[in-house]
Amino acid sequence: VVKLNANTVLTYPTVFAQAKREVNLSGEAYFEVAKRKNQPFIVHTKNQEVEVLGTHFNVNAYQTSPEIKTTLLEGKVMVKEMRKGQQLLLLPGDQAVHSVAKLSKRTVNIQQELAWVYGKFNFDGKSLRDVMDELSRWYAIDVVYKGEIPNVAFYGGTFRTSRLSSILKILKDQDLYYQLTDDGKLIIEKSHPKGQKGGQ
Repeated sequence: VVKLNANTVLTYPTVFAQAKREVNLSGEAYFEVAKRKNQPFIVHTKNQEVEVLGTHFNVNAYQTSPEIKTTLLEGKVMVKEMRKGQQLLLLPGDQAVHSVAKLSKRTVNIQQELAWVYGKFNFDGKSLRDVMDELSRWYAIDVVYKGEIPNVAFYGGTFRTSRLSSILKILKDQDLYYQLTDDGKLIIEKSHPKGQKGGQ
């Protein structure tokens, strides 16, 4: 079973090879893989491979993100960095973070990392850029920042079925001015020239 997040492309053969099951991912996907001892399942992303025998896991590998995140719910997975050959074994609750510099491991809140699988946004502790990246993919809008990107953190969340206009109230709570144009651009700035807060 594979569930794809917004703006995600998964490519796979019509029939898997007998020796292994391989797919290519650009974006984010949640996988529930049937266990086959002699036919490992491999997810290829940019400069990384995730190899499993049978498990539940999530891979976040958007082209626009500086990091690839692999989060494990059940079973075991091996994450391989392809340039330097670094490897990490993940256990449930672990997340591998592959950045330009290195491959590292940390423990994460599974509910927060996989909120999208259950039709929710979870903004706890996320930066403005992270939140806007999620919203831009889901609602197909372009986010434009006027001036510096404000350094604010968000908390809480909502359902993905919510109207964009209701979600954007979180910007007003942070004293940010925003404007959503007719051509799908969301313009955000720290303060409006007229001292206005909120948006239109």
